[in-house]
Amino acid sequence: MAQEFQTTTFYDLTTSDLSYYSAMIAFEKYIAANVFRGDVSRMLFTTTNFAFRARFEQMDRRIAYDGASTLNFPFASYWYDGYWSDDTRAGALQAGQMVKGITIGGTTVRNRPVRGTFNTTFYFDSDKESRQAYDLLVWSFKPRSVILKTTVKYKGVDIVIPVVMSLDSISFNTEYTEKDWLTQNRILPFNAKFTIQSYVVGPYIQTTITDGITGTLSESPDIYIAEHVKLYFEAYRNMPSSGISANQLIQTVDAYFNPAYDISISSLTTSNLLWNGVQINYVVTIPESAASDSLSSITIKMKGKADIIIQNPALTGNAIITGLQEISTYSAYIYFYLKSGKIKTQTLSFTTSNNSATPDNTMDKPLKSLKGVVF
Repeated sequence: MAQEFQTTTFYDLTTSDLSYYSAMIAFEKYIAANVFRGDVSRMLFTTTNFAFRARFEQMDRRIAYDGASTLNFPFASYWYDGYWSDDTRAGALQAGQMVKGITIGGTTVRNRPVRGTFNTTFYFDSDKESRQAYDLLVWSFKPRSVILKTTVKYKGVDIVIPVVMSLDSISFNTEYTEKDWLTQNRILPFNAKFTIQSYVVGPYIQTTITDGITGTLSESPDIYIAEHVKLYFEAYRNMPSSGISANQLIQTVDAYFNPAYDISISSLTTSNLLWNGVQINYVVTIPESAASDSLSSITIKMKGKADIIIQNPALTGNAIITGLQEISTYSAYIYFYLKSGKIKTQTLSFTTSNNSATPDNTMDKPLKSLKGVVF
């Protein structure tokens, strides 16, 4: 039986790609604001190969799959067309920026102007809505490119970085491998290609290995995504992040932009739902090719509550959450960590029940009345 070798880490990856991700977050927010009425959850960073699976994993797992309508259209998936390359605009690429850096707030910052192209597919189940989205998209980008900004924190300094986005092409007549299935399920996709031009902060230099085993960074690893990205994940992605450290935030962002689709959360449900607690049940499926891998831990994050961490859990198990408020809706954001370093993230929402011991809990008063006030 084939087995997957456990991943080893040669580089220090805690600071990689963060500038790129910051520009991509600006792209997601702009598309969502102008096409999806501000709902960023409808933007999926994935190839078309995994778009429907990624969308299904966002849905309420307690609701059984009932055809394509379960996916709650519309939504969009986007992925690299190649990867980032040098920005070729006149005067954009300067050796001094890349080698020596420029001074911002007394801090020298090495940076590189880049451009990246992204293929984006929009999925609808209504022809009228797909045409409306087309109009909104073209209106938002034409006749000129969109100029936004993003922020990256580097050595304690907030660096404002411009993000220029343009719509290169848009097409309704794209061929798909599963075209018959799409037609049968009344799914209407159309494609668009966007170019993002921005700047990325230079990565830390990975020094020469000195003892044959480990090396150290030549600079203190103090680069991370700035405060506005915390707010983005908090407000739009429903990920509790305002109180977490920089390294934890990096893990959150990395799990979002590098989802482990070869790991399946076969079941994620609630049981024993009381007024002050709930039990979360999970079943994790690891493919045969990675049979040597296993869960190292599970972390459950909820706003206003301390993290719940389960070390070395089984692939099938549960977690009990207590100390909740009655008649309240909660969202639990769950990290599944594998020993190979892969991370799977899931969100589960639930609403607690009434407390039968409360005096005013009657059938005609489903919500608690204010104490001392009679209506």
